[in-house]
Amino acid sequence: MFRDLAHRHRTRSIVGLALALALVLILPAQARAQAGSFIDRVNAKSRDIPSAQRADMVLLPALAKMTDPPASVSVLEDGRPTRAMLIGPGTRGWDEASRWAAESPQQEAIAALDRITQEASFMTSMVMAQPYGINGVPVELVRAGMYTELGDPPLLAMAEFRYLPRMTDLAILAHIEATRRLNAGNPAGALDVLIDLLHLGRMMADREFFEEVSWGYRVMIDSAIRIRDVAFVDYSQASPALTHDQFLEAIGRLDLGRRGFVLVDRLRLPEGDYIAAQQILDRIFGARGEANERFATTMSALTTSDRPLRRFSDAGLWAQLRMVHADGLDSRRALDNVYNDWAQLWTQNDFAPAQKLVREYDRLNPVTHGVLKAVMPELTVFFNERRILRTEVVGTRASLGVLAYKARLRTLPVSLAALRPQILPDTMEVDPFGPIRDARNRPLASELKYLVPRRDLPPDPRLGHQPLPIDVIMLNQRNFGIRVGIDADEFVIWSVGPDSKDDTARRVRENTRALYDGDYLIWPPVISLYREFLQGQGEL
Repeated sequence: MFRDLAHRHRTRSIVGLALALALVLILPAQARAQAGSFIDRVNAKSRDIPSAQRADMVLLPALAKMTDPPASVSVLEDGRPTRAMLIGPGTRGWDEASRWAAESPQQEAIAALDRITQEASFMTSMVMAQPYGINGVPVELVRAGMYTELGDPPLLAMAEFRYLPRMTDLAILAHIEATRRLNAGNPAGALDVLIDLLHLGRMMADREFFEEVSWGYRVMIDSAIRIRDVAFVDYSQASPALTHDQFLEAIGRLDLGRRGFVLVDRLRLPEGDYIAAQQILDRIFGARGEANERFATTMSALTTSDRPLRRFSDAGLWAQLRMVHADGLDSRRALDNVYNDWAQLWTQNDFAPAQKLVREYDRLNPVTHGVLKAVMPELTVFFNERRILRTEVVGTRASLGVLAYKARLRTLPVSLAALRPQILPDTMEVDPFGPIRDARNRPLASELKYLVPRRDLPPDPRLGHQPLPIDVIMLNQRNFGIRVGIDADEFVIWSVGPDSKDDTARRVRENTRALYDGDYLIWPPVISLYREFLQGQGEL
């Protein structure tokens, strides 16, 4: 009997120990599984991309071999490689930057950029499809830092895009390479590398996180600006080198329809940050919505990722906030409302009445919904970025179209309508900032504005012609004024800008990220005018 009791006691002890060990092993496994489910959702879109269509497999190994750009061009202004866009022969730092761009590692990166942008159609274009985290990423790329780190435990909200700085170096390189080709008498090659860069930006705009998509939009917009800049510098020469057919080729690559890679209408809102916020809520709230013991530590780790010395003090603040914060059920509902509000608005046109309403994100209380404010970036920035991008591409196509017309017929067109259908498509490419209804509320589609000052403005009695004075308002730079139209070959193209009012380009701005009075200048390019201004001041 005692032997049976002892046997049963040992059996219970062994079973109890086994269960305890199982719990120790299962709980972390469950945590990893839950984390994995969110990461799997983010990686789902790129999982089925064939290796032959993955641009990251070609580009990132080449970027890993690049050397750092010289200090003269590596400084960014508002995240933009402004110096690399402005610098050229005869300016400080150009020789060093040119030598760097000509070195083998950098030329291999340019070749890789060219290779991944060969397919022009959006439907068959290559894709930046590297998964988030280290799973599925080649070991050599992880060792080189060309991947996205998610931390331990892996949290999407802690994503560190370690490959992005080298991508920015590539953007700097492409601008320098474009200037090198232009200076070597190959402006068509300069346009080609800039369109390649714009194509890469379009790939990045389809990534899943705010930081990556922001990079994509900025690179696309800057590339379009530089494409016009190269064309302007060439057009300013006594004997321009770009031909009618080369302009048509560039216009074709920038096709906004299904034949091109740009396809602005297929741009979507990124979901990665939304899923990342869901993962955080799942981690810091229990099944019944109560905040758990990980609330303060998790949130302080997120908000001090770049300032680790403040983590302890921030944990105390989050511990206090935990007492008054909305519960998990309310937080999840608020998160869904915020993202669904943006997603619904994204499908509407820029002039829809809903665009003027207060957004759900703005309704969030920074105390009771402090977690959402800390984790979820405001995606409304992409609404304006998309509009700017469309304006830039439509304006670049129109500018190149005028130059193509001039190269073939040796005269400037009477209007942009004269470019259709031989150069631009039959359907009008409207001004994205233009009003869609007239004073009587009738549908209205407005084209970009176009003017040849010496031909179209009434002559000045003293000069015999009338140049157009333009005041250029710069973003974080000195303003300046110019007069366009002294020469008969000078023309102006502009958008009416965010206020949708035509001011005949007499007051234009570079900053298009806020409502302002004035127009959005397309041609002559602001960057070209600013370079000439700085050179005239001896500051470049």
